[in-house]
Amino acid sequence: MYINNITAGNDTATEMQILKNKYNLTEQELCVLFDIESTNISDGKIVSKQKLMSLDTETAAISLLNTISDDARLTAYIDELYARYHLNNSILSKISGIEEHIINDLYNNPELIPFEIKYSLCIKVVYLLFLFSNR
Repeated sequence: MYINNITAGNDTATEMQILKNKYNLTEQELCVLFDIESTNISDGKIVSKQKLMSLDTETAAISLLNTISDDARLTAYIDELYARYHLNNSILSKISGIEEHIINDLYNNPELIPFEIKYSLCIKVVYLLFLFSNR
């Protein structure tokens, strides 16, 4: 979702407020999830940013993962996803495209999982929580 220096409609601002409150997300996390540079939810004002891939990918990815989640927070999000929507590692693997054994390793040996995979899984899990919560 890319919004170019405009005032967002009520739907976008409402989605962001719901997400912020429901999952206790910070301003930075919202910006990452919505791929924006800054936001003022109360005004619905959103300023766009360049696509992540235009940045130094490794530096940007490290920065974003540190902002979004540590391993414990990521597993907490996954647990919430499973509990609320009756999912499991197998289903999450199919939805996210990340192999099931890697999701298992996140709980047992998170240090063995490459950063890029954790980053990708984190974004997908937060997005799925938001997506399912709006059904």
